[in-house]
Amino acid sequence: MELLTLWPFPENEVRHLLAHVRAAIVPELNLGQVIDTVRQLNDYQIPVLGVNRVDGLLITPAEILARLEEVRS
Repeated sequence: MELLTLWPFPENEVRHLLAHVRAAIVPELNLGQVIDTVRQLNDYQIPVLGVNRVDGLLITPAEILARLEEVRS
């Protein structure tokens, strides 16, 4: 899911998505403001993990895949 807007936050869409996955990865180019909201909406006790960068560089696919591997193991 790609968030196009943060206000209003798409709570129903996020809840629906969380109901159909085994884990959620929230990549953010900040210290993790969105992940807190996603965790609050997590009624399914699935892992919600963040991938964050604050150094001005983009998050790489390898960083996201590495975080996914943590969930799988």
